[in-house]
Amino acid sequence: MGNPLRIDCTRFVRGVTEPEHVTQTGGSPQRIGLEMMAIEEGDDITLDVDLLPLGEGIHVHGSVTGTAKAQCSRCLTEHAVGVSIDIDQIFALTDSFITTHDDGAEEDDEEDDIPRVENNIMDLAQVVIDEAGTSFPFNPTCDSLTGSPCPEEAEVPESQDPDELIDPRWAGLEKFK
Repeated sequence: MGNPLRIDCTRFVRGVTEPEHVTQTGGSPQRIGLEMMAIEEGDDITLDVDLLPLGEGIHVHGSVTGTAKAQCSRCLTEHAVGVSIDIDQIFALTDSFITTHDDGAEEDDEEDDIPRVENNIMDLAQVVIDEAGTSFPFNPTCDSLTGSPCPEEAEVPESQDPDELIDPRWAGLEKFK
């Protein structure tokens, strides 16, 4: 299957007024999340949404679920965490759909614009990325991810002396020595 975050809306463009439930599964089209926690590109995700026609628009309500790779910001332990990203967004089918701008006002703030269905396809990727950015923890910890504290000692790679290990977050400072 193709991109699970793209929905064919041809039925709604042609005037269907019945709500529809859509479930799609496939590989994530791109990385979704933050630096320390994200669903990687290609990892399996499931889109489960209800589409409600609003005349010249469509209300999308549901969720995207998958497994995110997360790294504890304290001990750098890797975790695989099941996540659910909620979606609640309206998409415009036409330019005449309700907008937040007055007819005579300048359109200088595009982030308030309602996303559009383009070529009968609704692309939820940016909506999901934005929601993940606000709902995933910025600095995840073992406690917040698994409910248990960080291990007493982080695992030391066998190829290096523990006294010479450099925290990867500080490795860039080595050039200033």
